[in-house]
Amino acid sequence: MEDLTMRGCKASSTLLLAGMFAVLTLVSCQKRTEDATSTKKYATLANLQTAYAAEVKHHRWYIRFIQQANEDRLVNVAALFKAVAQSEQIHANNQAKLIRLLGSEPREEALDSIPLGVTRQLLKLAISSEQFECESFYPMLIQTAQAEKLTEVAKELEQTRKSDACHWELFKDAIKDAGIVTQVQYALCPACGYVATSKATEFCPICSMRKENFEKI
Repeated sequence: MEDLTMRGCKASSTLLLAGMFAVLTLVSCQKRTEDATSTKKYATLANLQTAYAAEVKHHRWYIRFIQQANEDRLVNVAALFKAVAQSEQIHANNQAKLIRLLGSEPREEALDSIPLGVTRQLLKLAISSEQFECESFYPMLIQTAQAEKLTEVAKELEQTRKSDACHWELFKDAIKDAGIVTQVQYALCPACGYVATSKATEFCPICSMRKENFEKI
C-alpha cells in the first residue's frame, strides 16, 4: 500500500511539474510575443515622438509669426498664420493620442529659439518646412507604420501629411504677391486640421467631417 501511495505521489508530482513547465513555456512564449510586438512598434513610436515635437515647434513658430505679420501690416497673412498655428496644434494633439495608443507619453521638448525676420522671410521658412514635412518626413513615417502593420497610425499620419500639403500651398500663394493676399474666412477641421478657404466646402476633403463642425478662424 505504501509503495502504491509513493508511486501515486510521484505520478502526481510528475504531472504537477509537467503542468508548471507547460505554464512557464506558455508565459515565455507570450513574453517573446510581447517583446516582438514592442520591438515592432518601437520605430513608429520614436517617429511619433519626433513628429509631436515638430508639430509643437511649428505651432509656436506660427503664433510668433502672427505678431510679425501684424507689425508688417499684413493682417491677412497674420490670419493665415493663425489658422495654420491652430491646425498644427490639432496635429500635435493627434500625435499625442497615437503615442499613448502605443503605450507611452508624449515628450515635451525644450523651447528652442523662434526664427525672426520680416514676414516674407518667415513665409519662405514656412514654405520650406511644410514642403519637407509633406514630401519627405511624413511619407517616411507612414511607410514605417505600414511596415509595422500599424494601419490606423499610418492613416492618421497620412491625414496630417495632406493637411501640411494644404499649408504649403497656402503659404506659396501668400508669398506670390509679397504677402498682399485677399481676406479669407478660414475654417478649421477639428479632426485632421485641414484649413478650408472656400465657403463651398461641404465636407473635409481629408477626413470627410461635415463643414458645419468646422471652427471659423
